Amino acid sequence: MKNERREQAEYHLGFSWLERLNRLFYLCNDSALSLDSMSWYHALRALYRELSTEMKPDEENEIKNALQYVAKKVYHPSQARRGISAELYEELEEIENKLRKIMKDAGLLMKFAEDPTMALK
Repeated sequence: MKNERREQAEYHLGFSWLERLNRLFYLCNDSALSLDSMSWYHALRALYRELSTEMKPDEENEIKNALQYVAKKVYHPSQARRGISAELYEELEEIENKLRKIMKDAGLLMKFAEDPTMALK
């Protein structure tokens, strides 16, 4: 059993994972345009779960706390009656922007290329 390594699969889930992230960001955008705070909130929670492996501990705590804070507003009984407030919209938008920055900082938005002429290939 010493230093036994598993054989690596030829296929990995990287592309599937990026497609899931893309769909979740699409859902966030669609929910924001529809002013659907509940759907937007849950899409952000799913993004948090997907991106948590790419987060630094302080980033993870910040996003987790922000999601817990806005959950109280999203689930408030009056929320369904009056629609999304400007304040809640901005808070959800801020969480989404932080998640997008984490994704960018992790190099998930654009591939890195040593030679700038290769960046678009």
